[in-house]
Amino acid sequence: MSESCRFEKTIQKYFNGIVPTYKEIEEMLLSITEPRIQLFSILTYLWAARIEEMCRYKQPLHVKVRIKNVDNNKLRLDGLFKGGATVFNKYFDKYGTEILILKIVNPKYGGVFGFGVKKVNINIEVRRGVDFLTCRFRNLKNRNVSVKNNVAKVVDESRIVGRALELLEGYGLEDELFPYTRQWIHRLFKLYAPFFVYPHFLRGCRLTHLVVRYNFNEQRLIKFAGWSDGRPARYYMSFSVLDMMDAMMV
Repeated sequence: MSESCRFEKTIQKYFNGIVPTYKEIEEMLLSITEPRIQLFSILTYLWAARIEEMCRYKQPLHVKVRIKNVDNNKLRLDGLFKGGATVFNKYFDKYGTEILILKIVNPKYGGVFGFGVKKVNINIEVRRGVDFLTCRFRNLKNRNVSVKNNVAKVVDESRIVGRALELLEGYGLEDELFPYTRQWIHRLFKLYAPFFVYPHFLRGCRLTHLVVRYNFNEQRLIKFAGWSDGRPARYYMSFSVLDMMDAMMV
């Protein structure tokens, strides 16, 4: 299921088909009592981030395994495959030895964790006299753009930006803000922020608000969301039309 379809189903099921307003999201964010989950929720919303773009993620490790005798290597290969390894490439060298290149993603079997967002990635930048909270972080699901820089206008979102800056004061520049896996983030959300249903819901709300509040066009929305094409953007762009209709009904 695409992220826009899942977002739409969530809105229909939990919010009577109406996307929560910015003010409603703001109050929800400020009501979270656990500091780290509150910070994660605020930053995820402001930058419309995916969960694994903010927290720790499994980083593939490519390992060459030379196989001269399949039977002798069977136990080792079984262990790697059980750990989630997949065959990335397969060939024979000039001596006729079969070579497997395994893609290992499980840290227990040799994979490694990549770090999530650190405090050093977050800055206040000024453009034309206006302050923006900026963040540089990894971009998933777009092979051509692996890193993105997203911004939030401080004056328009001063309450939640102010709270985020307050929470960030307790971290050093090189500190990892969210040393959790995606699975742990989901568990913590259920405990401390159940009204958001699931973390990705914040991304959908933010993208909707960018269209309704800031009149983002399709190209700007694609860049902010980090998509590789415009298909997901068309769902969110429909809200600008709906909003105009609602305004005319007043």
